[in-house]
Amino acid sequence: MQLLRVILYNEDGRTRSVNFEPGSLNVVVGNSRTGKSALLDIVDYCMGQDDAPAFPGIIGHVCAWVGTLWSVGSGSRVFVARPKPAKGKATSTLATIRFGGESLEAPALAELETTLSSDQLRDQLGALVGLNDVRVARTDEDGASMSVTLDTASVFSFQNQDEIATKSQLFHRGTDAQLRRRLVDAFPFFLGAVDGDQAQRQADLRAAEWDLRRQEAAFEAALRDGERIESDLRALLYEARAVGLIAAGPPSSDSRRLVLELLATALAKPTSEDIDTAAGERVQALREQQRRLRRELTDAMSNRTLLLEASSGATGYESAIEHQAGRLQSLQLVGDSVTDHGHCPVCQQALHGDDPVPQQLAQRLSTLREDIRHLSTATPGRQRALAESRAQIATVRDELVAVDAALETAIAADPSGGEQLGDPASRAFVRGRIDATLRGAQPVDEAALEAQRARVEQTRYRVEALRNALNDDESKELLESLVHVISDDLTDYADRLGVEHAGRSVRLDIRKLTVVADTLDGPRTLKQMGSGGNWVGYHLAAHLALHRFFVTQQRPTPRLLMLDQPSQPFSEGRQREGNTDPDAVRRVFELLRDVAAALAPEFQIVLCEHAELDDEWFREAVRESWRGEGLVPRDWADETTWAEYDSTRIEEASDRAEE
Repeated sequence: MQLLRVILYNEDGRTRSVNFEPGSLNVVVGNSRTGKSALLDIVDYCMGQDDAPAFPGIIGHVCAWVGTLWSVGSGSRVFVARPKPAKGKATSTLATIRFGGESLEAPALAELETTLSSDQLRDQLGALVGLNDVRVARTDEDGASMSVTLDTASVFSFQNQDEIATKSQLFHRGTDAQLRRRLVDAFPFFLGAVDGDQAQRQADLRAAEWDLRRQEAAFEAALRDGERIESDLRALLYEARAVGLIAAGPPSSDSRRLVLELLATALAKPTSEDIDTAAGERVQALREQQRRLRRELTDAMSNRTLLLEASSGATGYESAIEHQAGRLQSLQLVGDSVTDHGHCPVCQQALHGDDPVPQQLAQRLSTLREDIRHLSTATPGRQRALAESRAQIATVRDELVAVDAALETAIAADPSGGEQLGDPASRAFVRGRIDATLRGAQPVDEAALEAQRARVEQTRYRVEALRNALNDDESKELLESLVHVISDDLTDYADRLGVEHAGRSVRLDIRKLTVVADTLDGPRTLKQMGSGGNWVGYHLAAHLALHRFFVTQQRPTPRLLMLDQPSQPFSEGRQREGNTDPDAVRRVFELLRDVAAALAPEFQIVLCEHAELDDEWFREAVRESWRGEGLVPRDWADETTWAEYDSTRIEEASDRAEE
């Protein structure tokens, strides 16, 4: 996106055009108060800014609209125009836009009408440079994101007169705190350290993590339901045996099929065939089984405690001996292979006579390493033993719960103490419970559980892949590397301009949005550097280095840099700035020329200046010379209006000089 033309529309329909060449250095020279600064304001306004600082002056008196014609590559053009703000207003959100090929030209005033808002204008122009649906993560809000639009990208394209020679801000509109925060968050994207869908991928990660938690909860619930069903069925089996519906003892814990068969048999058996076993004996058997299971549970839990204590002790011992071995090795008292006992283990000097110390140290290190090896070998065995112990505890606990439930049911059904447990009423009660349970219990679908387990694992893999794609450490390393590349060019350009700290490493600080020079006295930021010449030099060096990177890496930014009077600190009457180098202006202009030529035809510089060189290359770069008339033709207003405008501008210039 490069500038072809700026058009002013008089109230009566007349137009004034200023033409530019893409892919080169374009110079507009002229005296003060001729409208050079207004060019930057008009272009910025036509790129979607709501503020219209050009209109309070003569432009606001005589112009109804301002427009720009752009080249957007591949023979395409876009025309953008904005009306002046309503009377008494300093902003406007109205605009019009037209797209076309190389034949597209600026329309007449009568054809202009507002067709979109400034927000829509920024979106459409941003899409032309590659800022289409770009969202990045914010650094100051957890999980929040923001759109990257032309509003942010345009800060790289302008350096107004009051911005280029200041130490307090490096970028256009740097006094806007919200814009500064957006620029800090968007900088990694502009440099290519993160993708434009970073925020979307973070949203995908949050959604995948939520989905994983939901699936894991559902899977755990399904497992618990299966375990509950198993426990309920086993409790019913004990109850059926307690009232004499079945004679067989409880099957093994993994024989769920047999449990169901026995319960179905008890339910289907006629009352006349009920087993008539002594109720008291059945209760006594249950109580004996309860005591046995409690003993087994106590023993299993004691064994687990011993295993945990042994594991903890072994871990502590392993850590201690590793520490001792590491100290011996790190102090280089012994090597990996200590066989030479004829030299001092500390200074390696030859020993006169036998010294047992080296051999003792070697033996100690060998013993420690052997202990570590044995402990490492034992660790998997301890883990298996702990797993088996936990499984045993769970099995015994479930069986104990079932026996407790059977006893509780039996006692509740027969307050007489077991004398009537085998009567028809008790058996009918248990039959009813079995029937209700078997009807309501859903069988555990092992295939469905396995499929559910596979879905959980698949979602885990997706979450891990998204986390790897959003690896903050890798992005930070890449960002640091890219900033280093830009800083190398920044340092070279600063050296060419001869600014303070030239010859030292200079870097761009994208978090604080400033330039930092590394010195023997520590880092020096732009605010800590003196003289307007240094401030201008570092502004130019930083912006040129950034645009070189943007062009060579094809980053989505406008291929335009507009500069307003970078020679101001070196001009006559500015000796108080501390830099009267007569070659400083030439160094600035020649650097701009060389960078534009090196990046041609992908980059355009527009330089608005009062100073000029008497070199042929400079004269060829001049597009307009306003030594008489300026941006606004003299005949667009009467002399009274011009006199009022000139008086106002002189007062404003005087106020700025006093400040």
